[in-house]
Amino acid sequence: MVIALDGPPLPKGADQHSRRLCETVFIHTPFQKRCKPGLSHWGLGLEFRRASAEACAQFSRILMSSSLESRNAVYRGGPIVEAFPNAFLGVLTPEIELLSAPKLKRGR
Repeated sequence: MVIALDGPPLPKGADQHSRRLCETVFIHTPFQKRCKPGLSHWGLGLEFRRASAEACAQFSRILMSSSLESRNAVYRGGPIVEAFPNAFLGVLTPEIELLSAPKLKRGR
């Protein structure tokens, strides 16, 4: 049993304002026009980090109460991994479809 969370699972006590390498990679070429995520170390991203931390804590309690062995844990509190659904969908989209898609302003 594993949980894939669409959010940044940070270790307890981690600096909430630290940059994450995976986010830095995804905001630059070649991913920039395919799956650009928001940065989670400032602005609304900080709320996203807090919500992810709470979700990890809640799921960890559920997962650790099951019969899972702790040696299989990906996240310190249980087998929780970070999913990047925008990145996954972005790399599946053929280049020709991306180039032919209408250009919309942010939020549209």
